[in-house]
Amino acid sequence: MQASPPVQEVHSLICHRDVDMALMCLSSLHTFSQEPLRSVLHDDGSLTPEDVAKLQQGLPGVTIISRAEADELLASLLRNYPYCTNFRCASVLGLKLFDVVLLGQGNMAYCDTDILFFRPFSRLFQLPDNQTSIIFMHDYQDSYSLKPWQLGDLKLLSRVNAGLVFLQKTAYDLDFIEHLLIDNEPRFTYTGHRGWWQEQTCWSALGVRIGARMWDARQIPVLQTSSKFTKDLVGGHFVSLVRHRIDEFRTHAQTINPQAVPVPIRTVPSRPYNLLNWAQVRATRRIERLFA
Repeated sequence: MQASPPVQEVHSLICHRDVDMALMCLSSLHTFSQEPLRSVLHDDGSLTPEDVAKLQQGLPGVTIISRAEADELLASLLRNYPYCTNFRCASVLGLKLFDVVLLGQGNMAYCDTDILFFRPFSRLFQLPDNQTSIIFMHDYQDSYSLKPWQLGDLKLLSRVNAGLVFLQKTAYDLDFIEHLLIDNEPRFTYTGHRGWWQEQTCWSALGVRIGARMWDARQIPVLQTSSKFTKDLVGGHFVSLVRHRIDEFRTHAQTINPQAVPVPIRTVPSRPYNLLNWAQVRATRRIERLFA
């Protein structure tokens, strides 16, 4: 008798505002994945008891970790990491950088609550080779707290998006993140949107250290206002600028047979974040906007 495949935990950071979207998007992840998954939700501190009940009803078997519970656990786990602790206290995205790994079982799969899947797929949360310890989404831009000329000895990957991540937990290096925050503290003191990109900068630097690949952006892209539904599309990250297009893409997806042969998810090599790649990305985006 063949053994059942192990259930993969998939972690998500969630807030009160996004409960309905989370139910729609995470349900699509569970519906179309050919490997068994179980959701673990990290409350940012804004969920109400009604939200919790709604999520438990809509996502059978879900685990919800309250902010108070997480704060108590992480205070102990990060007690020897003051800069990581400060980052987690200062930014809700610290829960994504620390909690989802440290409170999880086995290799860490993470999925934002605004990533919608459209068709059956397989092999999303699998490392393709023994040189790869982490997989990221491939963004259409570089969203980091540091420009290429500000890096010094630090190395980053080009166009990392941490909306979807799969990490070999044994490769997670908390000491490295602590020293990264120490060494770059003066340059990480940004306000506005760059302040939100510190967490992604840390993930990108970790990717260089432990070996990273990207999911093929033809299958699971970070969507833009000009994006179209294509035959290769398996899922899409509906960031705030394109969130209004979710219903449009869902309508296209309804033409797909839910019993279709699952699409194997592909990965591609990562590239370094340097002045040349940064300039190429900016030039490409400018041309795309001119002809949009």
